[in-house]
Amino acid sequence: MRRVRALLSSSLIALAVLAGTACNLGNLGDPPPAADIYLPTGVLLSQQSETSAPRFLYLINSNFDLRYNRGSVQAFDLDRLAAAVDSCATPGVDCQLDPVPILTDEVLVPSLATSFAISPDRRRLYVATRTDPSMMFIDLDEQADGEDVLKCDEVDRRCSDDRQRGASAAGSPRGFVFPPEPVGMVTLPVGVASGAPPSSSSTPADNFVMVAHRSGQVSLFYDNGTGDGPTLLHVLAGLPLEPTDLAFDPGSGLAYLSVYARTSTVSGLARILLRVGLTQPAGQEIDASFLYDAGAVVIDGVAAQRDTRAVALNPWQPGQLLVAARDPASILYVDVGSTRAQTPPTSVPTRHIAPVAAGPDRIASGQVGDLQIVAVSCFDGHAVYLLDASDSNLLGIIHNLNGPFELAIDSVRQRLYLADFRASSVQVIDLSHLASPDLDAAARTDTPILATLGFPKVVMELQ
Repeated sequence: MRRVRALLSSSLIALAVLAGTACNLGNLGDPPPAADIYLPTGVLLSQQSETSAPRFLYLINSNFDLRYNRGSVQAFDLDRLAAAVDSCATPGVDCQLDPVPILTDEVLVPSLATSFAISPDRRRLYVATRTDPSMMFIDLDEQADGEDVLKCDEVDRRCSDDRQRGASAAGSPRGFVFPPEPVGMVTLPVGVASGAPPSSSSTPADNFVMVAHRSGQVSLFYDNGTGDGPTLLHVLAGLPLEPTDLAFDPGSGLAYLSVYARTSTVSGLARILLRVGLTQPAGQEIDASFLYDAGAVVIDGVAAQRDTRAVALNPWQPGQLLVAARDPASILYVDVGSTRAQTPPTSVPTRHIAPVAAGPDRIASGQVGDLQIVAVSCFDGHAVYLLDASDSNLLGIIHNLNGPFELAIDSVRQRLYLADFRASSVQVIDLSHLASPDLDAAARTDTPILATLGFPKVVMELQ
């Protein structure tokens, strides 16, 4: 599961300040129009396998300039989207698709959504925002016909406040409160997360949710999949400021956090990855689980004081992380070990360094034919880079984008779905040519856009 993930770029933060000074705080505002794609910050796909294509594209709209009173989560039918793309007389950037007939379901959530993830059993979607001190949970029905893919006891599309967790210490067994500024989220099966077998009271739906926060905290929720929703078990505080994303590696049993770390050092080297462990005390129930600081780790083979903005597992190389770094802009293939160790190392090696355009912010992975692909959105560079997951070779580039942000790969349809933040739209990008063995490396760098979902509304303040 990918993931959602990190701090928005400085230009987006500037927009939020601009919006905050310009809006009338006494005006509660209007809800966003139905089916409107507006400043999206999240893209997730429903379940897929080698032979079964995902049914739905989940899009999280942030309402980042606070034009409306809420953001939204939308479920688009990917079969309808594919049919609409096929019906375009001339595929490309001029093929603009009306989202209304493609939308299956929609619910409203607080504005400025920055972190989101789906439970391992695919039955819940979790969303955390920068305008609400809680995590929201939405039930998913990926087998639903028609509406009701997204369920959150909504009234007039708005999710019920009863779907929010963490705002009050009364809802936590140990009195914790959800910190502000969530910047990344990941979900984990209970046994994989703790390294211990599930207790007799656990079910296959049991999972943990970990959320990183900008002020140096990580929150831990436990969810048993019932109507009671997730429970906030622990908040680990005191970590270095400015984490930007997190990923959990089941091999090492640790969560790794990328960090905006230009000034934080260990023995003269930049502390560019933090590590957080999760444990369930022997003989105790899941509610006793807690997080602990496993110490910082430095990455060998790269310059010191590096700014990192995203981290993800390389699913084709156990024990390897993909780290989006800046100055210079690159993707680092970092080995962190494929097994749990009593004493984790204090430094880890870089196996490959792949140069990319300015401002790499998000990472997604997927398989197209025999190729294992890593897709990287470069917000400041207005581009998406496609890399080989095994050796970091460049496979393709999509140029001249407005504000590329979150992205996801549909391996069966051989397409990339890209949320364009600046243009309030989703680009549908063809990856099928990458699977052809007849194309040489030079030809592979031409990656076409098939269509645009939504009608672009480019935000001039971000040009």
